[in-house]
Amino acid sequence: MSTTRPWAKSYADDPVTKELLHRGINIPYHEDLHLAANGFLDPPFKSVLGQASTEALGMHHYTVHVKLGIAKEYVDELKTKLNTNTFNLIIDPSFTFQKLLSGFFSNLLACYDNLTQEIRLLFALGTDEKMSVFGVLNVVRDANHKVNTGVALPQETRVANLFPIFQNVQTTLEKMVRYRNYLTHRKIVSSMAAVSASAPAMPLKWYELKGIIQPGASSFPLPSGTFTSFMQSGIGNTSGQAIMVHILQSTKLNPAKLFLPKLDKLDLLPTQLTLPNDLDERAITDVCDEFYTWTMRLLGQTYEVLSRDFRSLA
Repeated sequence: MSTTRPWAKSYADDPVTKELLHRGINIPYHEDLHLAANGFLDPPFKSVLGQASTEALGMHHYTVHVKLGIAKEYVDELKTKLNTNTFNLIIDPSFTFQKLLSGFFSNLLACYDNLTQEIRLLFALGTDEKMSVFGVLNVVRDANHKVNTGVALPQETRVANLFPIFQNVQTTLEKMVRYRNYLTHRKIVSSMAAVSASAPAMPLKWYELKGIIQPGASSFPLPSGTFTSFMQSGIGNTSGQAIMVHILQSTKLNPAKLFLPKLDKLDLLPTQLTLPNDLDERAITDVCDEFYTWTMRLLGQTYEVLSRDFRSLA
């Protein structure tokens, strides 16, 4: 049997944890549970959990931190490409940006998958690993109801301590799931996203249907069905064929922004979208930042309760 530890006993001594903390991925009270559980790998173990469940608890706990760090890396890379205008305007909205956004939402929601397993193990909920975070919300609501009606068992009283944290989170979690499903399971084409960007030069003539490039001008093709926003103006092409956009005047580069359809428009087909009216008013990176910050706060509040509960176990 291997004696190699999957993570260090001392929280900040673990190489991956140390790197995540260096990058600012510092989940409040995450270390507290690690300390309370003695690194999840060393005795004495809580008798109600035992060694195997304690190690499994540590595995999920460690993974939450890693997944949150991966999510942050995806959105940071997207921001870098947008802020520096280092992307292909024709290819990247459907390819590179899709990769980075689906990676962000998949890993951010994976944090909740592993948090669910921590709660399942710690409170001995008696379910298997198929339980989702929405299942946890139902269990917490039910436990809180039993506490309020005076029929709660001791285990349910413990679970109900999560209710003040979880009582108003379902709507936000469902929004994240909708973005994840859209980016992971739906076909993405460039006409379902808009990029607001400054180019190395601003177009004085929005487009030329003639295939003649004026002397000294740069240009790029704009496929049919594409909507691209340049600063406060827009370029749309519904001609049924690719056209050439000519760039005639230099301008200062400004950070680009990426917009996806509004949440209630995500299920529409590309030809059913009315652009730009059906696009979210907020850049998708702003949406990601909000979800990331919200998740960091929720995780910290949850781990405060879980750490306190773990210490009270026999």
